[in-house]
Amino acid sequence: MPAYSQLHSPNYSPNFIGHTDYDSYGVNATSIDFEHGVMNGITHNYTIALEYWNGSSWNAVELKNGTIRTTGTMKFYLSGKKAGSYRIRGYYWQSGGTTWINGTPAFIVNR
Repeated sequence: MPAYSQLHSPNYSPNFIGHTDYDSYGVNATSIDFEHGVMNGITHNYTIALEYWNGSSWNAVELKNGTIRTTGTMKFYLSGKKAGSYRIRGYYWQSGGTTWINGTPAFIVNR
């Protein structure tokens, strides 16, 4: 399961966890389940981006926004999405504070 890692995060914080439910997704997969959370129990705003590699750059294909204090799971539905390499980037912040950016390594979606 691709999980947040310091290697794949431009402004990594160990206070945030996140991982997908599988390493890759087959042709019959309907969604990517992504579990994420805050380890320090402090409420943060977030934007979670599902990004697609178009051959030259990563592009967000779906965004989910909210607030989180513990853990939660969200679904990115695969209907209408292309086959290829994807990753997840999580942006976490508090009002007026630093934006932490944690990311997963790439994973494959087959269609």
